[in-house]
Amino acid sequence: HHALLRFDVLMSNTKIVTHLSSVGIETKRAHGLFSLLDDDKSGSLMIDEVVDGLLEIQGEAKAAELLSLRKDVKRLGRAVVQMRDALRLLTSDVASFPTTGSQDGQVAYQKGLLSLNSSCSL
Repeated sequence: HHALLRFDVLMSNTKIVTHLSSVGIETKRAHGLFSLLDDDKSGSLMIDEVVDGLLEIQGEAKAAELLSLRKDVKRLGRAVVQMRDALRLLTSDVASFPTTGSQDGQVAYQKGLLSLNSSCSL
């Protein structure tokens, strides 16, 4: 969270706050702004995330809300695709069980469950 602390310091700089305010970007909630700009959720900001994000949110507050929603939808879409793929793997492995209780079937079933569980984390 070192990057967030540095970001907070930048957002308390009068020159930066004044400039961002002049283009319609609210900086009062620096943590929210940081989260919004951190597109890949890495906990750090790359210059392209800052520039692209600030260009998208300048103007009305509604633009920032829409950007946040769009990012949430993308994240959820990726999670749905991962869950779909995990379910396909699980169902294909279950369908290919040679006999009830076989070692291969148990391993395939466990792999499918692990894949499904890991893809469910948002």
